[in-house]
Amino acid sequence: MRKTRKRKKYDDHVDNNIPLKKRKLLNNQLKQNEGDFLTFIYIPVLPNIVDRENDKMFNDIKLVRKIIEEDEEASNNNEDEDNNEVFNIIPDDQIHISLSKSNILKENEIKSFIKRLTKRISRFKTFVIDFKNLKCYSNASKSKHFIGMSGGVIKNISYESESEDEESDEEDDEDRTILKELLLSINKLLKFYHLEQYYKELDIHLSVLWSKSKEDTEDMLSKNKPKININSCLLVQEICCKIGCSIYCIKLEE
Repeated sequence: MRKTRKRKKYDDHVDNNIPLKKRKLLNNQLKQNEGDFLTFIYIPVLPNIVDRENDKMFNDIKLVRKIIEEDEEASNNNEDEDNNEVFNIIPDDQIHISLSKSNILKENEIKSFIKRLTKRISRFKTFVIDFKNLKCYSNASKSKHFIGMSGGVIKNISYESESEDEESDEEDDEDRTILKELLLSINKLLKFYHLEQYYKELDIHLSVLWSKSKEDTEDMLSKNKPKININSCLLVQEICCKIGCSIYCIKLEE
């Protein structure tokens, strides 16, 4: 009797936006030691390629960029000396919502890590995040500072309970949102692999622009925030995990 191959609950692919030669170079750079791979879990934020003009999310993103760029250009024109651009645009295909810090995963752990991550994430149902505010953020090393759209979940939690053999939560918070539960589940997995867990203070956001100067970033947002009115939603249908240059996408339940 012929065995049928079990269908995977995730899609794995290589980031084809990166040229092959550069991809090999990046893979070598991402390996801290032989067999080590940079690992990162996130929610992808992709533009609507079918109806780009009516894509409210990316129209809001373009609005933020436009106003900041116009202010920066006006400021540079008023200076006596030529100034280099302070703010850098984050390309559309790199916009995302982080669900983990960057960690190093051993090559022999990748298969089991993705299998466990898929089991944890696939029990969650799709949910919606709304974005109505702008904030400043900094990376862990404080070397980059971002202007980002801050979001919150507007759909209640809906998922299957964890199996009895898994560690139970220390506190039962009835008001916990689906995103907090998702992060809690991911953090448990990271802890199992002795990896650094994500921030306990949940502040979901997607970054739009970045600068090396914290002061410039805060000043720019403070000056332009009253001009920018954002109000858009993101339907989250999958969670992605990037390991080296390979991307594993895990679908949520409809």
